Amino acid sequence: MNIALVFPRLHSPSGDPPLGLGYLASNLPPALRDRVTLVDGTFMRSAEEFHAAIGAARPGVAGIFFDTMSFERGIAAARRARGLGAFVVAGGPHATVLPETLLDDVDVVALGEAERTFVEIVERAPSRDLGGIRGICYREGGRIVTTEPREPIADLDSIRFPERRLFDMESYMASWHYLDILGTDIRGTTVVASRGCPFRCTYCQPTLNRIFGKRLRLRSPANIVEEITSLKEEYGVRGIFFHDDTLTAHKGWLGELCDRLIAARLDILWACNARADLTDDAMLRRMYRAGVRYLHVGAESGSQRILDEVYRKRIRLENIRRTVAAAQRAGIRAGCFFMLGAPTETREELRETIRFAAALDIDEATFNITTPLPGTYLHDMVRGLNYRISTNYADFNYYSKRAFEDPNLPARTLKRYQKMALFSFYLKPRRWRYIMRHLLTPSGIRKLMVKMRRFFR
Repeated sequence: MNIALVFPRLHSPSGDPPLGLGYLASNLPPALRDRVTLVDGTFMRSAEEFHAAIGAARPGVAGIFFDTMSFERGIAAARRARGLGAFVVAGGPHATVLPETLLDDVDVVALGEAERTFVEIVERAPSRDLGGIRGICYREGGRIVTTEPREPIADLDSIRFPERRLFDMESYMASWHYLDILGTDIRGTTVVASRGCPFRCTYCQPTLNRIFGKRLRLRSPANIVEEITSLKEEYGVRGIFFHDDTLTAHKGWLGELCDRLIAARLDILWACNARADLTDDAMLRRMYRAGVRYLHVGAESGSQRILDEVYRKRIRLENIRRTVAAAQRAGIRAGCFFMLGAPTETREELRETIRFAAALDIDEATFNITTPLPGTYLHDMVRGLNYRISTNYADFNYYSKRAFEDPNLPARTLKRYQKMALFSFYLKPRRWRYIMRHLLTPSGIRKLMVKMRRFFR
């Protein structure tokens, strides 16, 4: 029985391989592991090529990743696989939050963390008897059945490393951009060191809790260093991005991880996400010794009202300034994530964010469109304000589209502010070196074009 794991991301070259599907593959029993094919649309040129690859895999089981932005492409993939006679399994954030939107086109939805669940589904696929499997949703007769939830995996070290042999690692590493501030030719990839988030920001929660549970779970530092060592030996990796929501959430654990990396002498440089209120000078200096050179800070807005009342971020603007300054003192460069167009956000508050970002001593800033993803507190807030929310999931593309209508801030006006933010930030003389670094090499030019294209589609 062939197993196809399907990642319906098309026309979006990325340095982030689909680690979730890699974990599904590596944690199957050995006899099934050898039957897995990854159908990854990331570097494919057309939907026709993508669907042909699904056909070539000849799947008996097709496991398809669903997030909200890729919903339509995922549905098309499910229909293609079903047309080939495959038993179709859906998973991912959209599948966990809105499983009922998929059940016309898939056989079963795996809810939340799926390594254990997927094994049981694959073993039952020949008989199509799903009785007794925890953490799934499916149709039985005319009714929707949702089984008892499955407990999150307590010991993350018990999970095998993702099966990276399935990925086009050379293409992913060529597109990897997290340490572009140091050089656009660094061979790097992503690693996940923890699962879950202890915070309650409205744009992520409670979806993260539904996927990973309410408790932050951490891999052991020894296990993480073992994975990084294998990546260096097998792929010549020199850079790592920790894709955790907040790597800095547990100071003691992070300190031990840094000590392990220092002792291992891997000569690996790395970057991570950080909350602005969870760093200090001592920790940042320790992180620098361990190899960190870039910090991604979730700033989100330059308006304290938006941070407090809409995103409920529980940070102050001064936290952001202090974190950036502390990183600089430690020798670490920084970049910030911002969102524009929050519900009730005024034009003056947009301008506050643009001015705040431009004034920070950071090298990169992303200015995404505020997107109330289904299942989040932010989605509930937008509905409570009686804004019209799009029923087209393609509009939930936070790089370039608006998913709801705010009569006081039309989508066209918001797009104008997004462009204003990008130009205001990157045309400052202090960022010219960052831009020139991209323009000096073919790989840098390619990466810069990819970064720009996603905002101007």
